[in-house]
Amino acid sequence: MIRFIDLRHVAEDVGDRRFAFWNTVTDKFIATDFGDQAWSTFDDFAESYAGDQLERFKGLTPEWAKRSATDEHKPTDSELHAEAVDMRHTEGHNGGAA
Repeated sequence: MIRFIDLRHVAEDVGDRRFAFWNTVTDKFIATDFGDQAWSTFDDFAESYAGDQLERFKGLTPEWAKRSATDEHKPTDSELHAEAVDMRHTEGHNGGAA
């Protein structure tokens, strides 16, 4: 089984690398052909990964890891949509008051 590992608050010696993948069968971090074991974004991982299970890894990766560190706290389009829907719902139940 493969596990996504969030490194953002674990160690300072990983630099800008924010996540890794752990193989629970081998008890080792996933390493690419380039020797990389941690990445900043999923795109970084995808560039160095030469296997045939990229979609599997993508499915394990949370949205924040699919964005750069500078964009990590910016809401995604789906988060903005959910917020807008929530605001419309709230406005409809406030008795019409502005």
